[in-house]
Amino acid sequence: MSLLQRICRYVVNKANPTAPAIITDVQTSMGHVAPRTVMQLIKRNTSWAYAAADMNAKNIAAPPLRLYVLKPTAGQKTRFPCRAIKSKQFEFLQSKAALSRKINRAGEVEEVLDHPLLDLLDEVNEQMSEFDLMYLLGSSLEVTGNAYWLKVRNGLGVPIELWFLHPQFMRVKPDKNRFISVFEYGRKLGGMQKIDPKDIVFFKYVDVSNPVMGVGPLMKAILEVDLANSMNTHEFTLATRGGTPETILTYPAESILQPDERKRIEREYKQKFRGEGKGGKLFIASGGAKIDKFGFSPKEMNFLGGRKWTKEAILSIFGIPTAIMDIQSVSRANAEVANNQYQNRTIVPRLLMIEGKMNEDLVPEFDDNLILSFDNPVNEDKEFRLKEIENHLRNSYSTINEERAVDGLDPIDGGDELKPSNPNPFNGGLPEEPEKHINRKRRVPSLRMPAANFIPEPMTSDIQRYLRSVHEIIVNKATNDVLEQKSIDKASADDLVSSWFDFRLLDKELIKVTSPHIRASIVVAGERAIRSVAKDIKFDNTNPEVQKAMLKREGRIAEINRTIQKDVRRAVSTGLAEGESGFKIRRRIEVVMGIDPMERKRAVRIARTETIWAFNEGAVQGYKQSGVVEAKEWLASADDRTCEWCSSMDGTIVGLDTSFLDMGTDFTGTEGGILNNSYENTDHPPIHPLCRCTIIPVIHEI
Repeated sequence: MSLLQRICRYVVNKANPTAPAIITDVQTSMGHVAPRTVMQLIKRNTSWAYAAADMNAKNIAAPPLRLYVLKPTAGQKTRFPCRAIKSKQFEFLQSKAALSRKINRAGEVEEVLDHPLLDLLDEVNEQMSEFDLMYLLGSSLEVTGNAYWLKVRNGLGVPIELWFLHPQFMRVKPDKNRFISVFEYGRKLGGMQKIDPKDIVFFKYVDVSNPVMGVGPLMKAILEVDLANSMNTHEFTLATRGGTPETILTYPAESILQPDERKRIEREYKQKFRGEGKGGKLFIASGGAKIDKFGFSPKEMNFLGGRKWTKEAILSIFGIPTAIMDIQSVSRANAEVANNQYQNRTIVPRLLMIEGKMNEDLVPEFDDNLILSFDNPVNEDKEFRLKEIENHLRNSYSTINEERAVDGLDPIDGGDELKPSNPNPFNGGLPEEPEKHINRKRRVPSLRMPAANFIPEPMTSDIQRYLRSVHEIIVNKATNDVLEQKSIDKASADDLVSSWFDFRLLDKELIKVTSPHIRASIVVAGERAIRSVAKDIKFDNTNPEVQKAMLKREGRIAEINRTIQKDVRRAVSTGLAEGESGFKIRRRIEVVMGIDPMERKRAVRIARTETIWAFNEGAVQGYKQSGVVEAKEWLASADDRTCEWCSSMDGTIVGLDTSFLDMGTDFTGTEGGILNNSYENTDHPPIHPLCRCTIIPVIHEI
C-alpha cells in the first residue's frame, strides 16, 4: 500500500462523508452549539457577518484575471494572439510562489489576448457574467469555506460553460484510493446527481480538522455572529414593548387569585387599555410578591460596548480592518493605508488560492503551457510615486523614459535625455518659446463607444434564434442524408452539404433579423457624431450615402451563412477522412453548428462585431454631413488587451472617403504578425472580429 493510499484511507475513516447538509459539530466552552447543516450556516450569514462576506466577495471578483503563455523558447510563435508584458508585470508574476518556478523555466512569458479559455471566463454561461461567477465563488468561500464550479463540455470534451453549484446541495464522498470518489448534487438524497471529480473545480479554505472539506470565516465567527443577533433580537423586543411589562398589578399576600380570575383581568385590561398595539402588557403578581428590579436596561448591559466588540471581532475574523467600515470617522490617508493592508493581507492570499486551483483543474483542459493570474489589487502610493518622479527628473537622476519603464509604460520620443524639469537660467538659459503654428489640427474627443465587454442583448437574442433555426434545418437534413447512405465519397458529400443550404431563404431571414439593429446603431452614432462637431446641423438618415452603406452591409452580413456552410463541409470531410460512421459524422455537424452554448457564443461574436461596424459607419456618415471634418483618425483602445494590428493602425489618418486598408491587402502588426484583409475594404473599425477601435474626426483650423 502506497503512502498516498494510506493517507486516503485515514481521511475516509476520519472525515464526515455526508456533506451536503452535515458540517463539523463544534461546541464552545460556553455551551454554544454551532450550526449542524450548511443551510443553517447560510441562514446565519446576517448583520456584520454578511457585510464582511459581501466585501470580501466583491474584492475577490474585482481584479482583472489574465491569461499568460509560457513559451519554451523566446520568439516561439503561438496559435493565438499574444503581446509582450511589461517588466513590472513580469516581476509581479515572479513574486507568486506557485508561479515563479514555472516562469523561471520558461524561455518567454507573454499575455494571451484571445483564446477559448478567455471566452469561457468572459461569457461563463447564459445566466451570469464573469463578475457574477467570481462573486458567488468568493461569497460561498467566506460563508461555507467551500465552492464548486461545474464544467459543461461540448461534444469534443472541451469546457464551454462554467456553472456555480450551491454548497448547501452538494455532497462530497471521500475515497480510499483518492481523496474524492464522486460529487453528488441535489436537494434530496434519493435524487442526487453524481458528478465525476474531473468535471468539478473544487475551491476550499483548508481546515486542519477536516482534510476533505473546508471551513469559512463565518463558522469561526459563529459565536460572535449569534451574540450580535441576540442583541438585535433583544433591542427589537424592547422597541416593540414586548420585553418588560409597563403595568404590574400586585395582590395582597392573603388574597388567592384563581386562574380563571387572572385570565378575566388580563382580558379586560387588554380590551380597555391596549387597543390594537402590542405594548402595554399587564403583569399580575399575587401572594404579596414584590419586584425590586425587573431585567436589565440597555445601559446596564452596555449594549453599545458589546455591539462594538462583536463587530470588531467579526471583522477581524474575516480579515477586514475596522477603518474600512468606519470610513466617515477615519481620515483619507488612514483609510488608504487600511485598504492597502486589507488588500495585501486578506484579498491577495485568497486570490492566490483561487488562481492556483484554476491553474490546477481548469487551465490544463486547454493547454499545459498556460497560466491564469489576477492583477495585483494593492494600489501603490501614487502621491509618493509622483513626488519621487518629480525629484528624480529635477535633479537629473534619471530620464523620462527610465521613469516610464519603472511604471511599465512605453518610451516616448525625446525621453532619453537628462533634462531638469525647471532649467536654471544661469546654466544653459531659459527654454525657447515654442513655435506657433498657423494651421493646427484640432482633436475632437471620440464618441462614447460601447464598452469592451458589452453584449447587445436584443441583437444577440435575435441572431441566436436565427442560428438555432438554421441548426435544426441542417441537422435534420444531415440526419436524413448521411444516415441513409452507407458509403459517401468526398464529391457526393460536397453535393450533399451544398443541397442543405438554401442561401436565398437563409440570407433573406438573416438580413431581416440583423438589419433593424444595424440601421438603429448607424443612426444613433450619426446623430452623436454630427452633434460633436456641428451642433446646429441634424443628421439625415435618408441621405443616399447612408442608405447605400446600409444596403452594402446587408450584402456583406450574408457571408455568415457561407461561413457556416464551410464549417459544416469541413466537419463532414474530416469525418469521412477518418472513416467515421454516419452517426459520428452527424455528431460532428451538431458540434460545428453548435448546441445552445455555442450558438450563444457565435451570436455574441456576430452582434458585437456588427454593432461596432455600424457605430463607426454612422460616425463617418455624421462627419461627412457636418461639412467641417476633413479626415478621420484611427483610435485604438490602448489598453492591455489591444492586439498588435490595432496598435499598428493607431494614429493613422486618411480622408473621409479613403479606406484605411484595401481588400486583399496584407497588414503587418507591431509584433510582426500578418493580417490578411480579405473580407472588404476597411473604411473604419473593426479590422477583425470583436475589434474595439473607433475613429476621431480631424478638423483643421486657422
